[in-house]
Amino acid sequence: RAKPRLVAETVYSSDSQSSLARIYGSALAIGESIEEVRRWPSDIEGVTQARLAAVAERYLVPARSVTGYLTKTRDPDAAIAAA
Repeated sequence: RAKPRLVAETVYSSDSQSSLARIYGSALAIGESIEEVRRWPSDIEGVTQARLAAVAERYLVPARSVTGYLTKTRDPDAAIAAA
């Protein structure tokens, strides 16, 4: 379900000139080409469940995780000073 929705959002975003300019600008800023952006729908379609699982297994490991704890304080200034 996520794949068709993501492809549709990618295609619909090209209907708006301002949205398309933002997408192209963001992609170019990180070294992608316009052609790579235009290939996004087919690249998304090419993702398989097995490929996604392999990537998740490789990168979503406890050694790479970060855990944060939110604690309450009675003195808001003390919380700012501790940061």
